[in-house]
Amino acid sequence: MIRLESILTPGRSLVNVPGGSKKKALEQIANLIHREVPDLAMQDVFESLVAREKLGSTGFGNGIAIPHCRLKGCTTPVSALMHLDAPIDFDAIDGAPVDLLFVLLVPEAATDAHLELLRQIASMLDRKEVREKLGSTGFGNGIAIPHCRLKGCTTPVSALMHLDAPIDFDAIDGAPVDLLFVLLVPEAATDAHLELLRQIASMLDRKEVREKLRSAPNNQALYQVVLDEQNGQ
Repeated sequence: MIRLESILTPGRSLVNVPGGSKKKALEQIANLIHREVPDLAMQDVFESLVAREKLGSTGFGNGIAIPHCRLKGCTTPVSALMHLDAPIDFDAIDGAPVDLLFVLLVPEAATDAHLELLRQIASMLDRKEVREKLGSTGFGNGIAIPHCRLKGCTTPVSALMHLDAPIDFDAIDGAPVDLLFVLLVPEAATDAHLELLRQIASMLDRKEVREKLRSAPNNQALYQVVLDEQNGQ
């Protein structure tokens, strides 16, 4: 059985994504997929998702949509997860606006295994506690990435904290949090700001980086871990 963790990556898991409309959200998805999987053309992904929506909305209810389609040139399932900065109309089955989008692209010759993936996603998101955790900035593995757009903020500002003891943060994996990587961005956030968030999530997804951060003996050492990672050391 194909498992979700094998097709969803930190780089394809984004929060605070500008939505605006259903079309713009699908464009955001297509851009993200193309950036992370360059072999899949942005326009192909976008047009295939739009074509699927025309057959019937993938708005699942409870603020969730599961945009999915078969895609020419897709050789293995690809998933992405987005939490929008504000709910949008998605023609959902319950009429509620949507802010959580769980995307699934599968090969044209989709099999029962690919249908099982769709069932896994729908089953997981049908649970209220999972939806609430996806709304949290608790990233898992003892990490949280609190972030927001901020009036008066003219350039991104970040902060890093290692707590003296783990705390409950409603994290997606239920684990208490002791590492907090904070990101504040201007109100008019751009793709560059989303890229910063992606970089942070990708870096903190690596076990060796988390271990280095937790073992840093002082503030300067904590900061140096991040610098070294950015410089590829």
